[in-house]
Amino acid sequence: MSCARWWSGWSPESSPASTASATAVPTLGWCSVNWRCSRLSRSCPASACSTASTDELPSDVGARTFADPTANGRLHWAPLDPPTLSERVGIIADTIRRRSIALMVCDVSVEVAVLARLCGVATVAVRQHGVRTDPAHLLAFDLAHRILAPFPQALDTTPPTEPLQRRTFYAGLLTRPMPTSRAPASGAESTLIVATGGGETGLSAVSVGAAADAFPHWHIKLIGQPPHGPDRVVEERANVEYLGWVDDPHAVYESASVVAASAGSNLVADVALANRPLVAVAEDRPFDEQRERVTALRRSGAAVGITAWPTEVDQWRDHVDRALRLGARRLAAMVDPGAAARTARWLERTTNELRAATG
Repeated sequence: MSCARWWSGWSPESSPASTASATAVPTLGWCSVNWRCSRLSRSCPASACSTASTDELPSDVGARTFADPTANGRLHWAPLDPPTLSERVGIIADTIRRRSIALMVCDVSVEVAVLARLCGVATVAVRQHGVRTDPAHLLAFDLAHRILAPFPQALDTTPPTEPLQRRTFYAGLLTRPMPTSRAPASGAESTLIVATGGGETGLSAVSVGAAADAFPHWHIKLIGQPPHGPDRVVEERANVEYLGWVDDPHAVYESASVVAASAGSNLVADVALANRPLVAVAEDRPFDEQRERVTALRRSGAAVGITAWPTEVDQWRDHVDRALRLGARRLAAMVDPGAAARTARWLERTTNELRAATG
């Protein structure tokens, strides 16, 4: 089922003074495995946020072997396991009934999209980058009332004539709140930030060592996961510093001359917000999600896009030099400070339209 967090309660007509209306007025539900729900919920009307509730769903994965997890290739994760899945399905179905949900945003979960539609609820399917022409994704898109892309249209790699694109609302880059100023990179101190996200990474100690050797007079700062291989690469090179997970990555990005980062949607948006040149590195992800995002960034001229972390000195010098020459102008221009609020209003309009159409 792949959905980890269940959020509900966006009621356009609810008010802080009367939260009881949330059970009577059709609301918005969101099933998500990542960060978009929280970023958009901060931009919904204050009254809606005051009545929203979040539930963590029980896990549907484990160490044991599951039978027929893809339902003969038609779904992504629906193993024959009644005790586990029936509890998860029951939580979602019961919430749909109790909260009078009119619209469900299905953030990558095909199974929740099918469940919601069977409950008589219209869906918005979130369309990520990647090759998503498999039967399960196509089913979710076909069932969807609307489609939401968490990126600008300039980064869409589907043909303009594709029906899927014509049905898509482009949210733009959903970033953290816009800083009061977006200073260009300073030349006072040359710094390369190497950033990885929460998923698996191909960044190795060999790669970090090559970066340090390529730029011996630069500061090399690593945030996120540590590189694979011997940890001594950080100890042996005076210009390398491992920061780990940081509370305010934006401040770290703003200190950079160039950022080399895994091409996750969150990381790309945060570097764009920091107004820094980007070397976007595609990590291995299902459906080639990051490879397609890297292709889109490269084609649009927004970033240097590569398919693996460099392991040679000359590779690092070439990629960083190209990023410096390219600059951050096109990438930073993709940041819309009103993107989250605009998307929230679109979801609110869509919910109201459904309510009017269904009485």
